[in-house]
Amino acid sequence: MRFRAGSSGLLAGLLIASTLTVLATSSTVVAASPGCGATLTGYTRLKSDIGPCSGTALTIGGNGAILDCGHHIISGPGVFGIFISGQSNVVVRNCLIGGFDDGIHVVNSPSTSLIGNWVEDSYESAIYIYSSPNSLIHNNEVVYGQWGIYIDVGTDGTVVTSNKAYQNGDGIYITCANFLKVYGNTANYNDVGFSYLTPGCTGFPFRNSFHSNTADFDYIGFGDGSGGVGTSGTGNFYVGNTCDSDVYGSSPFGLCFP
Repeated sequence: MRFRAGSSGLLAGLLIASTLTVLATSSTVVAASPGCGATLTGYTRLKSDIGPCSGTALTIGGNGAILDCGHHIISGPGVFGIFISGQSNVVVRNCLIGGFDDGIHVVNSPSTSLIGNWVEDSYESAIYIYSSPNSLIHNNEVVYGQWGIYIDVGTDGTVVTSNKAYQNGDGIYITCANFLKVYGNTANYNDVGFSYLTPGCTGFPFRNSFHSNTADFDYIGFGDGSGGVGTSGTGNFYVGNTCDSDVYGSSPFGLCFP
């Protein structure tokens, strides 16, 4: 990324170490004011902010777990704001996360849903997801990261919709994933709004659809390095995407139009 923000925006100056309360369902063991480093299962709703945290703030440790932050803040500096590994059908929603290497880090966790989160000031990725197919990334806002939303190999069949990525290196970055549906997203003031790259991914079908996305005021609006038979020689399909006031609208040409 060519720049870093000088201010942490929404989270700056608001963070005081505090307790949090878990609102539990009958299937959840009530945790007494878990703090930084807690592992959560079942249904958890934060009732106050948490942090500053070093290391990992919260780990999701059960299949079908739901974390609803209730628009409370999880603050670093730390490695991961929320860490999910080896689980399935997890939901994380309404979290305000800032100051971590990765705000939300998901690995080997199929059918994960990340909904309505705000993640900023990430030294690497605001949202990183790897080997977690059939997931949903919806209505999140990611700002001031090296990567806004990073979708890595093995995350096939994931839906990425209605997200906003501002002032990142790459707004929405995808590598070696297939059969994604990427639509209705906005990526403004990034180095690259939407990136699809395939380093070492030979033999992949590259059948992802990008439609009704907007990339404005980026250096490059849309970039696709897959090669193949789809739109403009790529292996993916681009329909109804708009790009305006970018230095370069798309590479190759034809992925978006003013």
